[in-house]
Amino acid sequence: MSRKWPFYLLTAFGAILLCVNVLPPLSIAGCAITPSRFIGQVLDQHGNPVPHAKIEISRHLTVLSFDGKRTSFEADAEGCFSYVGIFGAGLFVSASKSGYMPLFNDNVPKGLQESQRAYWGGYEHVSSPRKREIFHLFKPPPAEDLVYGREMSCRMAKDGTPLTLNFDDRHQIEVRTWTEDPLSPNDRSYNWRSKIKVLDGGMQKRASEFSFEAPTDGYASDTKIDMPTMIDGKTNPNWNSRFEQDFFFRFTDGCFGRATIEIISGGDHFLIFEPYLNPRAGSRNLSVTPK
Repeated sequence: MSRKWPFYLLTAFGAILLCVNVLPPLSIAGCAITPSRFIGQVLDQHGNPVPHAKIEISRHLTVLSFDGKRTSFEADAEGCFSYVGIFGAGLFVSASKSGYMPLFNDNVPKGLQESQRAYWGGYEHVSSPRKREIFHLFKPPPAEDLVYGREMSCRMAKDGTPLTLNFDDRHQIEVRTWTEDPLSPNDRSYNWRSKIKVLDGGMQKRASEFSFEAPTDGYASDTKIDMPTMIDGKTNPNWNSRFEQDFFFRFTDGCFGRATIEIISGGDHFLIFEPYLNPRAGSRNLSVTPK
């Protein structure tokens, strides 16, 4: 065998390195060589650049390697970044920045991209590896000085005895829950219902975790939760022993609030309450600075 084969092997490998900078991704024996140059940009929900966002890249040499080599750096003032190197079979890219909220695959508003994504195989693209990938972060409106009641867990009666919850000493809601015993010891479901009432005000569902401005109207004095085991003689497919929902609140003195309410009707019966209140009358801004 010729002693020149190492030279030919290195030459071929160098040609591959050159090609992946200008050609679409290559795949050799099922192990992809993703582009050696990854280009991206980080934008907020309005399409504005996120300057100096933190970029984290993890590359996996093979499809079976779970702990990849990690690299961290900052995007430039326009939110743009690039990375050069052989990435192997997989690539994981994430963007973040203090004061911004990350977007994941289960909470991405329409028209936006996630804050992190994984690329496997041939980079999932047939276009040039110079294509710019877009990542989005969500920037809440400027935060005001909200009264944060912190998450609290309260034991709850199952006979309708009222439980009063406080945003502060002047803004309150009342929760009642009625839970029936199961028809037999083997039954896992049971009839239960609950009523959430605003004392001196109204409430409505919060559309999403990215809704930070309380609506001006559409409020009702109370919300009812009904969980029967049967509907029209058939098992209720939506029955659940838990209820969790975010709400906006408007009080008669002009103050607005929002809260997450979780009711656990089984076992010892608990209610979890996490409230925010804007004490400045007339201000509907309920934004907080994300960590």
